Amino acid sequence: FFFFKQKTAYEIAQRLVGSEMCIRDSPSTAMAEREDMLTLTKELDKKLTERQARDNGICAVREELFSQCFDEIIRQITVDCPQRGFLLHRVREEIKMTISAYQTLYQSAVVFGLRKQVQAQNGIAELEEKLEELKKRKARLATREIDLKKKFEAVEKRNKEKAKFDEEKRTAELDFLKYQENHLSSFLTNYQEQHAPKQPFHTFSLY
Repeated sequence: FFFFKQKTAYEIAQRLVGSEMCIRDSPSTAMAEREDMLTLTKELDKKLTERQARDNGICAVREELFSQCFDEIIRQITVDCPQRGFLLHRVREEIKMTISAYQTLYQSAVVFGLRKQVQAQNGIAELEEKLEELKKRKARLATREIDLKKKFEAVEKRNKEKAKFDEEKRTAELDFLKYQENHLSSFLTNYQEQHAPKQPFHTFSLY
């Protein structure tokens, strides 16, 4: 049915008793009675109070005392039924191994997180340096933009002034040409009138 290494209940109890801080300092092969369970509960509460274990959250003291209490329960069950005690002990060892694996995984995650945090901090310094460089470049580009705007405004103003001057010059030339045209037209008209051939005067006789 179960393939367990054959040990006596006393040998199992000896293995399950821990250090001098254990709830039960010496193992017994006697079957547990109701009074033993009450005594174990009171002793657990007493040890929790003496060692100032936390009521909630992660507490190494509370974990240790409850582990010792569980060992005592396994011992009592082993005395009554060795096979059941072996199975319960095996389950307990499996749970401890699983918790240990999770602790190792957690520690690895913490180390990985710290490494990433250091890398991120180094990356932040580089990004801050790059940001400062970009800010300086932005300032230079803004200064260049202002200079180009001033140059553009100056060129535009100069072009407008030149266009206005050219327009005034063309208007003056056009007015002068019109004046010359009128003057020449008047001169030509007067000249034609002065140098036009005279018509001969004919006399007619009534007879």
